[in-house]
Amino acid sequence: MRYTIFLLSIISLFFFNSCSKYDDLDKLLDSPSTKMAALAVFNTVPNSLDMEVFIDDRKVKAANESLHFGDYLPYKSIFSGKAKIKIVSSYKNGKDTYDGTVDLAAGRVYSLFVNKAEKLTVKLVEDDVIRPRRGFAKIRIAHMSPDAASLSLNENEGRRLFQNIKYKDVTSFVEIKSSSNVSLQVQPIGASKMPQLDQNFQPVDQGIYTLLVTGYVDSDNQGEEIGMQLIKH
Repeated sequence: MRYTIFLLSIISLFFFNSCSKYDDLDKLLDSPSTKMAALAVFNTVPNSLDMEVFIDDRKVKAANESLHFGDYLPYKSIFSGKAKIKIVSSYKNGKDTYDGTVDLAAGRVYSLFVNKAEKLTVKLVEDDVIRPRRGFAKIRIAHMSPDAASLSLNENEGRRLFQNIKYKDVTSFVEIKSSSNVSLQVQPIGASKMPQLDQNFQPVDQGIYTLLVTGYVDSDNQGEEIGMQLIKH
């Protein structure tokens, strides 16, 4: 399969600046002239110093890019269809490898979350990249902590955005107001040793965010403890 890598500057500009939530984006993306798909990659593997991703034996990451634990690779454009995927996660004392396949539809936008319980695993989800209405941002949560309980996500100690989020769940996006500071609380459901995780931030108007919950509840190793990170797309 032919393969090309480049940042989706033109496509992203169109998505975020030309489309609203009321636009018929599906018709645009399903156009016969659209042969590309877009893929972002999230490294949620504790203590991973770097990660390489290959699709049909071609490296996705540019030479000047890094993909360490808690980092993500912004959307890359590749030809749609089925393809082999290989992921290599590097550590201080070794490497892990994942081999599999992906099937990306033309004109669609995806995120690939790379995680590790006993071995490397992946979760592929299709993304909604239509920008939110003015005065709002939108956010989702990805639960990538193997030994954590199911989670809930609350806003400003009141409104519940999501509940019963299980390991490897990636929620849909939900709108939040961008006019003021937002306080987010990630809480375990039921009895758990997991602490509440808090995140305070001022959303960018019409911004799109992913909240990553990563690491292990039971860990004595520095850098592996459960925590969360907010990533702006």
